[in-house]
Amino acid sequence: MALTESRHIPFSSAKSLNFLWMSLRILGLYPPEKYKYLYYCYSASINILVTIGFNVSMFIYAVNYENKRDLISNLAQLSGSIIVSLKILNTYLKRDKLFEIRKLFAELDSRVVGDDEKEYFEYILKIGRGFFFAFSFFCGMAGLVCDFPAIFDTERRLAYPAWFPWDWKHSTVGFHIANFHQVFSLFTEIIQDVMCDTYPATLMWLLKGHLHALGIRVRKIGWNKEKSLNENYLELRQCVREHQTCFKAFQLCCNINSRVMLLQFICTQIILCTTALYLIFYISDIYKSIYLVGYFTCMVLEITFCCSCGTELMEESLGFTEALYSCNWMDQNSKFKQILIISMENTQTAWTNYAGGIISISLTTWVTVLKSAYSLFAVFGRSL
Repeated sequence: MALTESRHIPFSSAKSLNFLWMSLRILGLYPPEKYKYLYYCYSASINILVTIGFNVSMFIYAVNYENKRDLISNLAQLSGSIIVSLKILNTYLKRDKLFEIRKLFAELDSRVVGDDEKEYFEYILKIGRGFFFAFSFFCGMAGLVCDFPAIFDTERRLAYPAWFPWDWKHSTVGFHIANFHQVFSLFTEIIQDVMCDTYPATLMWLLKGHLHALGIRVRKIGWNKEKSLNENYLELRQCVREHQTCFKAFQLCCNINSRVMLLQFICTQIILCTTALYLIFYISDIYKSIYLVGYFTCMVLEITFCCSCGTELMEESLGFTEALYSCNWMDQNSKFKQILIISMENTQTAWTNYAGGIISISLTTWVTVLKSAYSLFAVFGRSL
């Protein structure tokens, strides 16, 4: 009785994306039904102050830099800030597709009923939550440490070299306003970064889970002697339709991630290189060192989970062919075997998400990005 009841407990993998909708609401990109005009004012303030203002202040300083030390520190943060802004813009423009993916996941969730399927999904959700909290922790710690130099230094200095239209060095009020702007902008960007860097990987990770759960169901087809041949055929056809639903969700993921991930890979190389240069050649205090180590770690983690999930999804998509072959197809009718053969032919290509339609989002690319960052570091390090 308990087993029967457990099979009817509603399951929802889409809840793993709740952080996405909450973050969009906080960042001014997901208006509520009530108080829309007030929300639009809030949204405009956030985006003008942070998305535009923060980048402009650092860009103007980069154009009129005073020394190499501050320029390298500025470029490390400016590159990351620009890519975050582009990812936020991409998320905003693609939000309709995100809502569509949520509907597809809800449809797939309704088919996850077996205890073994739910048990596997618990593992999937546990790993996903673990990475989300780990990445959020590193980003949060880096954000907390970033303002320590400005707080504890005997001279007035900002967390990041930036331009402001007032003389903050000789004005207490001006300094606190400039410092507050940078700290507020940084923590807003941390929310943006955590959201933009976790939901693409989460989508692929959940897709892997649904493909695996579907494979579990497919493997069972034909082994229940109480079911007729026609029932087995209808069940296989339903599984094939679910596989097509998964593929539709995968195509939406590719559409959302493609261009922005190409920029992410390029900027990650630049950021890792400039951060390492600053750490080794120009670092002057312990607080800045701690922050930069945390920042460096976050930049590596940004692409680690996404590339790892991309590889896992590729392998899981190929494993579905084996799942089809593992069902009891020998004792089935010709209709069953016909749809089985066609499905096996159609599932022999790995689901590969390409950044910009060029570079696969996989662990192979992850290694390439780190190697390229080191090569840049080696080249520029010789000239310093």
